[in-house]
Amino acid sequence: MNIYSNQNKILEKFNEIKLNMNVIKDSNIENLSKQSVVFSDIFEKNIKKINSNIINSENLSKEFLLGKSNVGINEVMIEMQKSAISLNFGIQVNNKIVGAYQEIMNMSI
Repeated sequence: MNIYSNQNKILEKFNEIKLNMNVIKDSNIENLSKQSVVFSDIFEKNIKKINSNIINSENLSKEFLLGKSNVGINEVMIEMQKSAISLNFGIQVNNKIVGAYQEIMNMSI
């Protein structure tokens, strides 16, 4: 009789664990759908940041060319390099994303 009660307790624990795993699994699916939205938001935010870096460097170089006294050539060169680096990084990230997408699309199911 003692063995059967232990087996029942073990089965109850397994069923409890199984139910908990299903709840965790369902919540992970919901989190994945939320993460895809977050990824697109992050990607869009970074593209806007790259664009603002480029616009900032263009504005600074225009101010320097117009002879504004508070703008030095060193500031202009630093801003231009920042915008060039951020643009190149954005292009590389885009290329990696496109490559990953193409690799996924070429997978056979």
